[in-house]
Order: sequence, then C-alpha cells, then structure tokens
Amino acid sequence: MNVIGFDTETDTFSPGNMAPEVVCLTWWAHDQSKIAVGKTDMLMWISAFLDSAIAGKIQLAAHNAAYDWACIMRTFPELTDRIFQAYAADGIICTEVRERLLDIARTGSLEWVLNHTGKQIKASYSLADIALKRWDLHVSKGADTWRLRYGELKDLPVEQWPDDAVSYAKFDAELVQRLWTDQQIRATQLNYSLPTQFEDSRAAFGLHLCHVRGLKIDDVQVNKIWATTIKGMEACCHAIESSGIGTRQPESVELFDTPTAKPAPKLKVRTKVVRGLVELLYPGEAPRTPPSKKFPQGQVKTSEEVVAACHSGALDSLKKFQKSQKVANTYLSKYFVPYLHHSYNAVGAVTDRTSAYLPNTQNLPKMPGVRECIIARPGHVLVACDFDSQEMRTLAELCLKIVGRSKLAERYQADTHFDPHLEFAATVAGIPVDEAQTRLGNEDPNMAGLRQQCKVANFGFPGGMASKTFVGFAQSWGVELTAERAELLKQFWFEQWPEMSQYFEYVKSIAGRNRTGVHTHPVSGFRRASAGFSDTANSGFQTLAAHASKAALWEVTRKCFTDDTSYLYGSRPVLFVHDEVILESPDFAAHLVAEDMPPIMVEAMERWTPNVPAAASAHLMYAWSKRAHAVHNDAGKLIPWEDR
Repeated sequence: MNVIGFDTETDTFSPGNMAPEVVCLTWWAHDQSKIAVGKTDMLMWISAFLDSAIAGKIQLAAHNAAYDWACIMRTFPELTDRIFQAYAADGIICTEVRERLLDIARTGSLEWVLNHTGKQIKASYSLADIALKRWDLHVSKGADTWRLRYGELKDLPVEQWPDDAVSYAKFDAELVQRLWTDQQIRATQLNYSLPTQFEDSRAAFGLHLCHVRGLKIDDVQVNKIWATTIKGMEACCHAIESSGIGTRQPESVELFDTPTAKPAPKLKVRTKVVRGLVELLYPGEAPRTPPSKKFPQGQVKTSEEVVAACHSGALDSLKKFQKSQKVANTYLSKYFVPYLHHSYNAVGAVTDRTSAYLPNTQNLPKMPGVRECIIARPGHVLVACDFDSQEMRTLAELCLKIVGRSKLAERYQADTHFDPHLEFAATVAGIPVDEAQTRLGNEDPNMAGLRQQCKVANFGFPGGMASKTFVGFAQSWGVELTAERAELLKQFWFEQWPEMSQYFEYVKSIAGRNRTGVHTHPVSGFRRASAGFSDTANSGFQTLAAHASKAALWEVTRKCFTDDTSYLYGSRPVLFVHDEVILESPDFAAHLVAEDMPPIMVEAMERWTPNVPAAASAHLMYAWSKRAHAVHNDAGKLIPWEDR
C-alpha cells in the first residue's frame, strides 16, 4: 500500500469557526514533498487523492487527520461524500491514533510512555512532541513560525510566499510520513497489526465533527446555576473560617469575560488543622499515608472518603465547598460562551474508550442544573439514543468467545429486552421473576432497593472486584452495604452467572498479578500491556463496548452528512457519551430521527456482538438532562421531554 504523508495549513480557527478555510495542501511521497495552493489546484489534488484512496490504491496519513478533513470538508463541501467513502474504505489514517494504540500495546499507558532510548517520559501526542520523543528532533511551534499566520497568504501564489512558510508547510507532511514508517517498524517489532486503527480513525473524525458543531449554551441557565453555586460556596466559606480550618483569600481576576457573574470565592485550607480534626473525629484509627523519610509514621489522610467518615460540620462545609469549587472552575466557567466547543480523544483510555475535555462532557457533575445549561439551537431538538445494558451484552459475547457458554447470553437471546438486574434480584429474594416484576411495578421500595444492589453488583463484580472494595464502589452509587452483605451478593452473583468462574480463570491465566500481563482482546485483537487481574477482567467487555459505540457513532454520523435517503440527513452529532449518541435535529423531523437511530446503532453494535442481540432507545429533549425519557403525545408521536 502506498502511504502518503498529508497535511493542510489553514486560516486561524476561532469559536464558531473550528474548521477554518484551507490555505494550502502539502504531501510527501516518493521521498519528496509537494504543495498546492489556491482552491482550484487544491480541489484537483484532493479529488485525485480521494479517488485513489476509495479505490484502495493509497492511504492518506495525517496527524490529527480529523482536523484536516473537517477543514477540507468545510472548504470544499462538494467532497463530503468522497471523504466519508475514503474513511470507510480504510483510505484515511491518523498517525496520532496509531501512536496512542502503540503506547497502549507497549506500555499499557497513555500518561507515561517510552522514548527512543527506552526512558519513561510524560506522554504527549502533538506531532512536535512525538518527533522529540522518537528522534530527539526539535520542531519549533512558537510564535515565530507560520503555524498561526497562513491566513495572511491565502490570496497569494506560492511563488510569492516566504521561504520559511513554504518549508514549514512541507516539513509537517514529511514528519507524518516519517512517523508512519517509524510506527510500522515498532508495530512489526511488537508483532501487532494495529487492528482497530481504521475504526479509531473514523471515530476520531466523527468526534471532531461534534467539536466543530459545538454545543448551544443557555446563558440564562448558566447565570442562574452560577449564582446558586457561588451563594452555596459563600455560606461554606463562613462556616470554614469560623471553625479555623481555612481562611478566605482575595478573588483573582475572573477566568472569563462576563460582567454578570460574581467571581468564585477562594480559600486557603489549613491542612494541619484538617488532619488534626480527622485524627480526632475519625471512627477508629485514622488511615495514614505510607511512611516516608520526612514522615516516618505517615500522615493522616484527608481524602474525600476519609473526611466524609468524620461527623463534623466544619469538615462537611469544606467538602461541599471543594465540590462546588470544582464544578465552578472546571465546568461552569467554560459555559460563559454562546457555543461550547468541547474536545475528544478517540483513543482516550487504555481500554480504547474515548475521553472528553475542556470540559469533560462525558462525566459532568451530578449537581442539578449543570447539564441543563446545554440546549438545542433554535428550531432544533436534541435526539439522544443510548444502548440498553451495553456492557452486560458485551460481557455475554465475551464469555461465549472465551468460555463457550453464557447464561447471560442465553437470556438476551431469548428476550432482547430482559432485565439482568431484576432477574438477579429475584434470585437473591428467592422469588419468581414475574413476582419481582410485579412488586417493582407496584413501587415496592424493598424490591427497588434490591434491584439497585444487584445492578451495582452486575457492574462491579465482572471486573474482579473484591467484596471489601465493592462496599466503597456501591457507596459511590448511593448504595450502603455491609461487608457481609457484599460477600453474600457476590456468592449469589456467581450462582446467577455461572460462566463467570471460568471467565476469571481465563483472566488469571493471562494477567500478571504484578501488572506485567499483556492482554490481546479475543474479539478485536486490540492489545493492552501491563494489565493486571482487574485490568484484564474489565478490559474485555469495556473494550468491546468501546468498539461497538464507536461503530455506532460512525454510522450515525455518516448518515447525517451523506445519506439523503435517511431521516438523519441534515442532523448533526453534538455529543458522544460512551454508550450514547446525541444529535441536534430540526424540530419537524426529530421524531423520525429518533425512530431511525436505534436500528442503525443496533446494527453497528451487532457487528461486534454477533451472538448477543443489542438494543437501543431514543428520546427527545430541548435541554440535556439525565432525567429525560421518551414521551409520546395522544397520537403516539414522540415529543420532546420537558422539565416540569
């Protein structure tokens, strides 16, 4: 396969314009680089490249390829169909995605990786930092380069460009080609074919289009929740200062330009006082950090879990303040914009799950009102479609692959919509499933509580979690359990899903207790190094779920942009939350989009779980909310859920 290093230089991006106009196209092939400028020349070359990629003659490699192709699609909208076709034909590849996959396979980490000398260093995935890591090559990305100035040149023929502007543009394409070759060598040394590189590159493109579209922010709601949050922090400050565990500091300059929001208060915590209170009030002996040269007996811990166990109004106020401070600084402060362009990593975790940042929209705080700041644009509705018990289904598929049998899989095969949590609860209660269902329907609080316990068990125990650890895990879900109850639930869980004993035997056989194991996924071939017992147990079904979700995102995105026979055509993806895809659709078509999305996502997932049926459901909403659900009018038409 002929691989061409590919890069674009663009005008400057800005809020509302995250896919700016392409100024020049550069590529590296046959040991020489070429450059094209001007729309006519660029369109001719890009069209030729795409046709060859679709035909399987070449692969176009770029670093953060999604950015380049989003900009090309915005500059030349007539190429949209062919760009998606080239991605689908494995004709477009992202070297950043490949680098992340190689680091996971080699070191089992995306935080600490090995450089060309074998030394462990902090990971970074910009092209310049990878060049430094791989070849000790210093690539200037400072203000003295042309990186952010190509908009000045877009009306000039290349003959009139400064020499350093031309060489800079060509050098990036050469670096991409060099990096791709280097990655091939390392992959061969690992005997690893990077089997998910194309799926992950496609997912990166879909996720970047979410970033380009951005999220509409409700400024009224933002100001309301900001004021409420600051008021709560002010009250906490008073209690904290009165107790002597902290002192208020002068507010710094606002982090964002808005005259309507009062700055968040700041505190300086007296850590020694906090440690003394914890040591005094902790039930039993307060937990300590490991001994060190400076602290031979260790120090009293002041983590959130430790502080929560102490019954103290002052410590409770501190905990509330710190939680509100994180919400304000990490999330709400980013919301004072008309449109929020949050970002994603297609390979954001060592399990191949995605990650989101600036802010992390995949893990927004539970504080009421924060999520609701995100709304649909005027004339549009948010259409959310998520998988039903996705990781339970991927676990069932995995057990069929590894163990050869699965009661969980059999139950899904018999009833696509069966409830594994309620069935487990019926087993624990010693009653028929029908009776458990009736009690739950009658709002029996005991049955509802038992189902929640069993739901947490179904989420926690597949990762090999010990009973003692499970108590804390359940507490994070709002479920209080004793150690004895946790152990009893675990015994029932193994009886409920007998295949899991053999699954864990498989995990033990390939996982190093000292985190030296290498886990190659039995379905996809995705590889993770340094995987201990729990890592390996979790990776199996989490990775398979990640593959399935990315496939669903790609299919939904493709139909939104290219399939004019689909009701999804014209809608735009705006959010991806692991097992959920959220589109922004014109309000007149939203109910039809919601009907079309579930089968599209189910078909995509079942390519990865061919022996276990998938299920998905959709609902409409004007503002994003975890409480939103499907609502129908008297005629049976799906309508937007509203918070009443």
